[in-house]
Amino acid sequence: MNYQNRILCYFDILGFGDNVKNKTKEANEINQLFEEIASIIEDYRHDENDIQISHFSDSFVISILKPQNAPTQLKFVVSILIKLLEYQLIARGAIVYGELIHTSKHIFGPALVNAHNLEKNDLFPRIIIDESISNLIIPTIGNHQISYGDFFNDFAYVKTDSTDNKKYIDFIGEVNKKEATIKNELIETIKKLIDKQINNENLFTKYEWLRLKLEELDF
Repeated sequence: MNYQNRILCYFDILGFGDNVKNKTKEANEINQLFEEIASIIEDYRHDENDIQISHFSDSFVISILKPQNAPTQLKFVVSILIKLLEYQLIARGAIVYGELIHTSKHIFGPALVNAHNLEKNDLFPRIIIDESISNLIIPTIGNHQISYGDFFNDFAYVKTDSTDNKKYIDFIGEVNKKEATIKNELIETIKKLIDKQINNENLFTKYEWLRLKLEELDF
């Protein structure tokens, strides 16, 4: 068995452990969420083997085999982040490119280690895009090619964070594009999450970042 070069999205659902421990969310609700996440990914699958998904408790790993498909397939991350909001949850993670074994039974490799370390060391509730993705070259029509970095500069759901110049999935910007009723409900959910946690000294940095992102959109 040899490593494949795959695009990998790794994320943790923040506060999930407390929700389970305190039974803030019942088992059937959590199961329903996980089923909906799996369904979202299925909608972006082009063939049987091009996307793999694994999860353990609050940690999810989704990998994509074909880089040329990933610019559109990666939009499943936006859909998942918005789905989590519907359950009053947010996530933190990273998207990287590198060597990985990912089957229905096993997942390991340098790409997973890289993504896990990026998630663990990030202060903010976002999914960042590593330079290994930005520098990746993808073919276009004819003999032309383009880097993901250049592609993402024109892609609506990717934004450069003014805090530290890292690219990340701008799920709040995508919420802002929703129909008014849905948008307002999701924005209120984010505000309630902020109000609930921002006075917690251990969580202040995460939720202050979230508050500032809302402020940037005049919410």
